[in-house]
Amino acid sequence: MIRPLRIFSWMLLSGSVASALTIELDYTYDTNGFFDQAGSKEALRAVADFFEERIHDNLLEINQNTFGSGNSWSAIFPHPGTGLEQRVAGLIVPEATIIVYVGGRPLGGPVGWGGPGGWSGSASSQAWFDRVDARGQVGELADPATDFGPWGGSVTFGSGKTWHFQLDSRPPMGASDFVSVALHELGHVLGVGTAASWDAQIDGDDLFQGTRSVESFGAAVPVDGSGGHWQDDGVCGGPLGYNPDNPLNVLSLQYASFGTAHGGAQIALMDPSSCTITSSTTLKVFTDLDLAALSDIGWNISQPVSLAKPVVAATAVTLTWPTTTGQTYTLQRRPDFDTDWGAVTLAESGDGQVMTFTDTSPPAGQAFYRLVSETPTAPAAAAFFEQFTSEPTWIFEQQTQAPRSVDGCGRPVAE
Repeated sequence: MIRPLRIFSWMLLSGSVASALTIELDYTYDTNGFFDQAGSKEALRAVADFFEERIHDNLLEINQNTFGSGNSWSAIFPHPGTGLEQRVAGLIVPEATIIVYVGGRPLGGPVGWGGPGGWSGSASSQAWFDRVDARGQVGELADPATDFGPWGGSVTFGSGKTWHFQLDSRPPMGASDFVSVALHELGHVLGVGTAASWDAQIDGDDLFQGTRSVESFGAAVPVDGSGGHWQDDGVCGGPLGYNPDNPLNVLSLQYASFGTAHGGAQIALMDPSSCTITSSTTLKVFTDLDLAALSDIGWNISQPVSLAKPVVAATAVTLTWPTTTGQTYTLQRRPDFDTDWGAVTLAESGDGQVMTFTDTSPPAGQAFYRLVSETPTAPAAAAFFEQFTSEPTWIFEQQTQAPRSVDGCGRPVAE
């Protein structure tokens, strides 16, 4: 019989350690007061935290005041309250941070609209344009692009609708689920459907060929005609909210979050119009496929590791843990603190499901277990650019990149 049983979970990242992403939410342009609604800011912060806990990357600072003389820029994005072009001159974006301007306005049918921002600038060296455009992610500058390094972007939520801001329960009849919409729109800001590195992996048959997404889905993933979403299954009804026999389904597995259990079947959240139905009791959340897409775009994705409370029997211990495509998991054990850790499972690749292992020969008296997860790292970020400090006559160049948003994200209200 095993008596004291202690569980440790430990994340091991292979390769160089990247910084955790910070998502700075800016309400300056919430001119219609959308986020005056009770619970709205807290819900959006929780959604941003979901991504912060999983994305690690080495985004360099954008600061024209410290880069060198002769360099300037303006961030460009749709004003969340009006839809008109908004510019912020000389915006300072800290390292490992993106800034997302948020607000609300009437959108008609769609419930949300979001994407990464554009920019314009003047420079005395190409290095400044590269800094603003890619933030050290050299793959973004490649042709075709293989990485993504935005300064941030903007998200607009449809006003005039009834919104449900609860973090762990489905909306009532006639309301829109804010958490699901916010996850979806921030997914666009982070490059799903909007990054050049996303576009580069779509073939002529409208199939997304990203390596990790193909691994998660089991095949190349169909996208809609615009390339901004996964293919729309076009169904909202029945006990599941989709038809299991529909060949248009882009079906994946839920990632445990916002009160939703891990590994349940769900139409991927970056579908343009998945829905919530009466029989559902949980929110629609990011899926294994949606997270795989972020990795394919170029983000370093490292999922938190957790072990569920073990089931202890007289001669066996059963342990379970959630997995994600692209990470490997090794369960280790030792009988006491003085003994080295030993593997009781081989490294197994995650697939979005819950993994289970039963130890049928645990040591007598007590046992200590830990879960080690490894994630292959994305290509290393470029080194910091040196400031341009020489003193010739400056030759200024102008460069502009338009913002890119995905609209028409129409998630029907609860039915």
